[in-house]
Amino acid sequence: MAIASAPPLSWRERHSIASDVARGLAFLHTEADPIIIHQDVKPANILLGAAPDGNDGGLVAKLADFGISRVVPELAATAAKSYVKTQNAAGTPIYMPIEIFNSGRVSAKSDTYAFG
Repeated sequence: MAIASAPPLSWRERHSIASDVARGLAFLHTEADPIIIHQDVKPANILLGAAPDGNDGGLVAKLADFGISRVVPELAATAAKSYVKTQNAAGTPIYMPIEIFNSGRVSAKSDTYAFG
């Protein structure tokens, strides 16, 4: 029995997904109160759903799985200290910069690296 495969995503759909994820990360890193570092940005943690009719019937991407996310204390959000020190860096190692994984200093930069 053959498994039916879905047609590949168009470039417009891919751009829309990337834009949605980038907007989500930008919100978490700058607008959320308190600021949140996701720590596990990877394809498996991006949910795709059908867009409302007003969006040409395309896809909408949402960040998911905030189980290992970190809330950034107010002091760490300043320019003087732009990271949060953790006991152990959590997340999927292949999507993390090795320096972050070894040091345990998670930041918005580690989410951005994972996003690619």
